[in-house]
Amino acid sequence: MFGVAGPLVSTTASWLRTRAAVRNQPDRLTAVMVQSFIRKLVFFGAYVVIALKVLELQPMPFMTAFAVSFIALLFAEAVSLSRLFATRP
Repeated sequence: MFGVAGPLVSTTASWLRTRAAVRNQPDRLTAVMVQSFIRKLVFFGAYVVIALKVLELQPMPFMTAFAVSFIALLFAEAVSLSRLFATRP
């Protein structure tokens, strides 16, 4: 569960920010996406350290769930972005 929670929160937040930028400030879309990327780097670094060092989760199950959910959700976000950009005028 902990392995899936971080990627799910991150992907949802990133998707909501990007969608809002496309609708409200399309000229700032690249800046918003770069900011989201930097936030993801910091978030995931802290998330993994907390999960493994503070919560002392077992590394193999956590990292397996984390990696699989991260890749799947990143793919879903990419497909959603593709559809969002395809409907843009």
